Amino acid sequence: MANRFKIVNEVEYDGRARRARMEPGIQRDIERGETQLHKMSPFKDKKGNILDKLASEGFKDSVEKVGDALGSTEIIEGTNQEVLGNLMRYAQMAIMRIKQKERRIKSNLEDLAVRVVKRMFNISEDKFLFDAKLEDQPMAPAQGMRLQNKEPSVEEIQKAFSKSKNPEADMDSFIEAMEEFDLETAKRSLINTLVQGISLADASYYQYGSVETGVDPETNEKIFTDISEILTKYDSELVELYGASQAVLQHLYWIYPQEMITSAVAGGSGQVGQVEIDDETDPVTIRARGLTFPILLHELIKGVLKTPATYALPDDEAQANLVMQSVDTVPNEAWNLMWGPILSKKLMQKLPREVFEDESKRGEIIFRLIYTIANSNHKRFFKLLSLVWDENEDEIIRTGNLQKAEAALAFYVDEIVEKMRQEFLKDKFGAEEDESEGPDEDDDESMV
Repeated sequence: MANRFKIVNEVEYDGRARRARMEPGIQRDIERGETQLHKMSPFKDKKGNILDKLASEGFKDSVEKVGDALGSTEIIEGTNQEVLGNLMRYAQMAIMRIKQKERRIKSNLEDLAVRVVKRMFNISEDKFLFDAKLEDQPMAPAQGMRLQNKEPSVEEIQKAFSKSKNPEADMDSFIEAMEEFDLETAKRSLINTLVQGISLADASYYQYGSVETGVDPETNEKIFTDISEILTKYDSELVELYGASQAVLQHLYWIYPQEMITSAVAGGSGQVGQVEIDDETDPVTIRARGLTFPILLHELIKGVLKTPATYALPDDEAQANLVMQSVDTVPNEAWNLMWGPILSKKLMQKLPREVFEDESKRGEIIFRLIYTIANSNHKRFFKLLSLVWDENEDEIIRTGNLQKAEAALAFYVDEIVEKMRQEFLKDKFGAEEDESEGPDEDDDESMV
């Protein structure tokens, strides 16, 4: 413990130290390496405590978001009990005010949320069905979400993952099966974390994005209106209330004891949003519920990104079920909401600038990038993300790892953009699509 990185628990603003602290149990779990990511093989023996440093950076970002949204960090200064009380009271009052304002425009906002997500990801009518609802009360856990982490037994893992008929007598097969399970759960956890982080960040799209609102009768061109302008016409306070409530709710995950989160969810009052993917319909239905408009937007975005993220699961149904049983839990989701923003931020910072230049293409590129990353083999998957999330900026610049990460992501993005171009030409002109394949998931190790 003496050599471990000490988690930042005091953030300095305006020339003075303001005592913004993590919940002690959360800080303890990070420092002891007892979070769901610390326990996984890609990070177990990692020197330099990359996750510890990323947690500190994520916590500091969360503090900054509260300060930006509220104009002050006073609400998150003091003892954990004081801060928890302050945040809970503020969140309850803010959500109460939001619900009062949203009640009369509920159906408008539900429709707007779907239109926004379709615009973000350039989604055609035949790609997804959407079922989006604003709820009046917090909800019980979504289908498939477990209240507690439950690791499968060694016998269950061996039955699902071993290639030997008698793994107990075949030590190599026994070890390989356990290692495969460990890698699959790590991959699922990291993809879940990325999806959660991207969808949280993009839930603020209402602050800067636009949505189609009509067609110019003279030019026949589509008319786009800023989402914030639409919301302000409904009520002049909505955008500000949304920003403040989102910052406070996200910071609560750093402050709220995890056992209290599980207890609240088990009692049917702990989730402010949820999404389920119904693959029994054609096309697939994304069924999202949220307590407020930005929460509903977050859940819809998460639902869209969850579809390519399923490729991070094993093809074998028994193996996939064991992985989800171990990973898709309420405690792990709480960690995903803490890790997600900083891990996805690191990824976004290394993407080519062109990804962010065209609002109508950005979401689709990210959708396809998640598919590409999720569909990668273990070696490629973990090597890419270790380059993206390297904790020592001086070292990655010296070794060229920064350039490697950016080059690898640019390679993937170039493939995606070219594929989108081919599909556009085929749809518009009937041109034949280039049959050349993108990066080989199993053999091509040239980029990472």
